[in-house]
Amino acid sequence: MEFRLLGPVEARSDGRRLDLGHLRERLLLAVLLVAGGHAVSTERLIDRMWDENPPGTCRDLVHSYLNKLRRHVGGDGGMLPRHDGGYRAVVDRRQVDLHRFHDLVESARELDRNAGREAGIEAVRLYRAALAQWPAEAVGTQGGEPLAGLPGRWAANYRHTLREEHRSTLIACLGAELRCGEHDRLIPELAHLVGVDPPDEQIACMLMLAYYRAGRRAEALQTYQIVRQRLVDEIGSDPGPGLVRLHQQILDEDDALHLPPDQTGANMTTPDDHAGDNGTETLAADAVRLIAEAVRAGRTGEAGSGPRSELVERVRVRLSDDRADEAALAWVERNPGDSEMLERLRRVIMAYLVRDDSFAVEVRRLVRPEPKAESTGRGVTINAKTIKNAQVFNEKVEVTGDLRIGNS
Repeated sequence: MEFRLLGPVEARSDGRRLDLGHLRERLLLAVLLVAGGHAVSTERLIDRMWDENPPGTCRDLVHSYLNKLRRHVGGDGGMLPRHDGGYRAVVDRRQVDLHRFHDLVESARELDRNAGREAGIEAVRLYRAALAQWPAEAVGTQGGEPLAGLPGRWAANYRHTLREEHRSTLIACLGAELRCGEHDRLIPELAHLVGVDPPDEQIACMLMLAYYRAGRRAEALQTYQIVRQRLVDEIGSDPGPGLVRLHQQILDEDDALHLPPDQTGANMTTPDDHAGDNGTETLAADAVRLIAEAVRAGRTGEAGSGPRSELVERVRVRLSDDRADEAALAWVERNPGDSEMLERLRRVIMAYLVRDDSFAVEVRRLVRPEPKAESTGRGVTINAKTIKNAQVFNEKVEVTGDLRIGNS
């Protein structure tokens, strides 16, 4: 059983969405799930469900709603027992997307306080996993609409709190990635976020800094002018001191904006990531491209059972232990043209490639299969493109065209 609160309130069993009844029933379930296993008194339930205007039969209604919810989610009172003059939800935290989000963020922040490179890389992975708990459409700084559609003051206030938590997590994640030297890779995501309403000055600062560190000073200065004008037009205010100060530092080409020498290049990749076609970053990108191709081929009836299909299955199995990572693949399978989710899946796969050598070997085998020798009646034909040079009697031999080796 899985419960979702970071979008519409849902319960799923074996991938099937359960009927949770009308809004008041879903609101009651949400209040109990948010409490994280602690008892909620009947008085507090009534207050959160009806504000200051509860009906005269509110206690009977709470009891009735609980009985209906028990039938919806399991048929007995074990999951929603009466406890200490109230009720509670007996649910593992891992079954609730909200609690998974909070636990991942807490772990990420703890790592983020360390200055080491490895801690920073792992913090970013956890931040991204936390953000992946939210519905795919919650990609902006506002975080979509948690507890979607639920009525009342409590739901509205908590919805605002969750949106702020989403924003602070996103900013913490992007900041950690910038500290890891990920400025080039972050530019497209930051540029998209800067364009979302309302203008966010912290995101704008990050984009300007990413541009500057990537050697794109003119674009950093142009970003400032665009954001400044938007703030004036849409909010009626000038940029804050942080944005103004960064703009001046970029104008002055302040050395303080650059990463320390020992962090330059210490990004989310391994040392061979930029060494060519065998690099982890390129391998992850190629894997995602082939997965998207496999999905499209499946929709047109051309999937077959080749390396692309095998790659999808291998990645699915490897990601199956982490719901957030598995969700990235599932979304790409539903929307193979979604560039933001393709980028998220690339990051997920790259993290596994770095940490799991056996997985990296398998992915490399499926993404870049060794060319097979072409058999003929008279011998074996080897594609010379796979041969760069060879040594014969200590002399270099350059090979061009097809090389045919006879059987006799």
